[in-house]
Amino acid sequence: MLSTAYLVDLHLRCANRPDHPRLLLTAVGSDYDDHLHSWRPGGAVEKIMPDDFSDGAILPVTKPCRGLILVRGAGYCGYFVCNPSTAIATNCEVFVLDKPAYWRPTAEQPPLRWVVENKPAVFLNGYLHFLCHDGSIVTFRISDETFGLLPLPSCFENAASMMTELDGCLCLCYGEPDSEDIYHVSVLRDYNEARWETLCSIDRTTWPETVRMLLDSLWMAPLGIYFSDGGQKIMFGTGDCKVFAVDVGGSAPQILFTPDDTIIGSCEDDNLPVLGLYEESLVRVGRTIEEIISSSPTAEAWFGILKWLPVHSVLELSLVCREWCAMIMTDHFIQSHVIHANLNKSPRIMFIMDPRFGMYMDLEKFTDGHGTHLISDLVCSQPVHGLNVGSCAFWDFICNPAIGYCEHISFDDNDGTFFAGRIGLGYNSKINKHVVVHITYKEKNLETRYYELQCKMRYVNHEQWRPLHPPPRPVAAVQPTFVDGKIFWMVEPNLGPVSATCEIVSFDVQHRNLKSCKVHHAAMTVVI
Repeated sequence: MLSTAYLVDLHLRCANRPDHPRLLLTAVGSDYDDHLHSWRPGGAVEKIMPDDFSDGAILPVTKPCRGLILVRGAGYCGYFVCNPSTAIATNCEVFVLDKPAYWRPTAEQPPLRWVVENKPAVFLNGYLHFLCHDGSIVTFRISDETFGLLPLPSCFENAASMMTELDGCLCLCYGEPDSEDIYHVSVLRDYNEARWETLCSIDRTTWPETVRMLLDSLWMAPLGIYFSDGGQKIMFGTGDCKVFAVDVGGSAPQILFTPDDTIIGSCEDDNLPVLGLYEESLVRVGRTIEEIISSSPTAEAWFGILKWLPVHSVLELSLVCREWCAMIMTDHFIQSHVIHANLNKSPRIMFIMDPRFGMYMDLEKFTDGHGTHLISDLVCSQPVHGLNVGSCAFWDFICNPAIGYCEHISFDDNDGTFFAGRIGLGYNSKINKHVVVHITYKEKNLETRYYELQCKMRYVNHEQWRPLHPPPRPVAAVQPTFVDGKIFWMVEPNLGPVSATCEIVSFDVQHRNLKSCKVHHAAMTVVI
C-alpha cells in the first residue's frame, strides 16, 4: 500500500508546504559526521541520510523533481539521483531511469554553443535549460528531444550569469557574489513570449558592515520564496552554508541560518552550491539493475551462463549489447563471477613482472624459461574478491592480474624506504566495496623502542583517504592478510612495550576500527 502511486502523490502534496521550504545541506562542516542534513526555517538541523555514495563533497545540481534530486560528487564528478527522504541513491549511468541501458544520442543534434559545464541545467515546463559561455540559453525539450534557443533579458547580455528556478519561473542572476556589485535577479514570467521581469536588484553596500562580512561568499544564489511577517521574500544561500532572505526592494537581509552552532559546524567558503531545496517524498529512484535482471527470464538466463566464463570471455561479451554490459558491471554479477568462475579449478599462480604497467606472467610460462628478472623489493597480498594489493620500493598498487589492471598509489608522507606491511586490502560485504588501509611510521627508534604511526583508509572506487586512529601496537614488516571481515597485521616485537606473548593487530572493515590481541604461541603457525 505504501508504494502505490496514489499514496506517493498524496504524501508528496501533504508533506511539502510551498510557504515553508525545507533545505538539503550537503556542506562538509567542522563537525562532519558522514551524513547529509536538512533544515527548515524555525527548526533544527536533522540528519537525513549517510554520505557514503560518492567520493568528496556532494553538490545539489537540480531542484527537487517529485522529491528526487540530481547531485554531483565533487571528488570525481560522478552524478547520482537520490531521494534524501528514503536515503536511496543511484548512479546516473543510464539515459532513462529504470532501463538497463547506457547513454544514447539525442534525436536531434544540439546547436553549436559552448555550454558552461559547472553550471547545471535547470528543468522547468518540460524543458532543460543550459547556460552557455556567450550568455545564451540552450533549451532541450524532453518530450521530443529537440533543441532551441531562449533570448536573454537585454540587461544580461555579455554578463556572467547563473541560472536557477524561482517560484516556478526560470531565474537569471548576475553580479559577482564576493564583490560590491549590484546583484540582479530576473525571472521569465511569460515563457511563450520570452518576457523577462526584473524581480529585484540588491545593493550590498547599503547593508550593515557586520552583515556584509557575515554573508560575504564566493557563491550566492536564490533558493526559493520565503514568507515572513505577512510578506514575501527571496531566500538565498551562500557557499559556506548560510541562508538569508531579502524582500524585492533589496532591503537589509534577514539572517535565517548559520551552521556554526548546529551539528554541522562551521563551513569553509566555496564557489560551489552546498545547499538546495528538499522535498519529502516516497518516489523511487528506479529499479536497480539486479531487480531488472530478476524480472526478465532472458536476462536472468544469460546471467547464469556468463558467470561461469573466464574473465577475458566476459569482457569480450560485454561489448555485445548495452544490457549485457550493464549486467556485467553490477556488483552482484562481479561477486557471483568471482565464486563460480573459480569453482573446481586449480589455483592460478601469476608472477608480477612490473605492476606499474600491468605486466603479469602465468606460472607455466615463467617455468618454461620465458620469465625475466623479478623486482626484489615487492610484496603482494592474496586475492580478496578478485583484487590484490602490494608494495614495491616506495610506492604501492592495487591490481587485478586476470584483466591486466593496476592502479599506482603514491603518498606524500612516504620516506622512500620499503616497508612490507604498510598496505592491506579487505572487503566489506555489507556495502560490496573493497577497503584499502595504509599504515606508515612517522618515527621509530629500535634502541629506545619509541614509535609513532599514522593510518588512513579508503574504498577502492573512491579517491578520498579518511584518517584513522593508529593501531594500539606497532605493525611488523610482513604483508597483512584478510580473513573473515578483518585485515590482520603481525605486531613488531622490537618496538613499544615488551610483550611476553605474540600479538596481532586487526582492522574490522565494517566498523572501521583497529584493535590488538594476544596470540598463544601454541596456537600460532607461521608459514613462509
